[in-house]
Amino acid sequence: MTGISDVMSRRAIGVDRTGESRLKISIIGAGRVGQTLGFMAKQAGFEITDVVTRSLKSARAAVRFIGAGKAQTADGAYLSPVDLILIATPDSQIEAAVALIQ
Repeated sequence: MTGISDVMSRRAIGVDRTGESRLKISIIGAGRVGQTLGFMAKQAGFEITDVVTRSLKSARAAVRFIGAGKAQTADGAYLSPVDLILIATPDSQIEAAVALIQ
């Protein structure tokens, strides 16, 4: 079985200036779990593109914590083209998060 640490440590799609592979990730739901996974992904060398939460204040706080990303609110979100969308919302909000992707 593949764990999150296995995924975080692999080279992925896309190539940056150095020729290294970089996975592009958007995060929907940046509470404690979303922020921590975003921070870990950034530290592993992946590119965090969008950070989407219900309020702009919390999205900005998450971007500061992660160290990357564009803060957006769920009601006005436009996700950049990415390789992976991390949904880290409460179960009751997953359907709304999926609607942002479609």
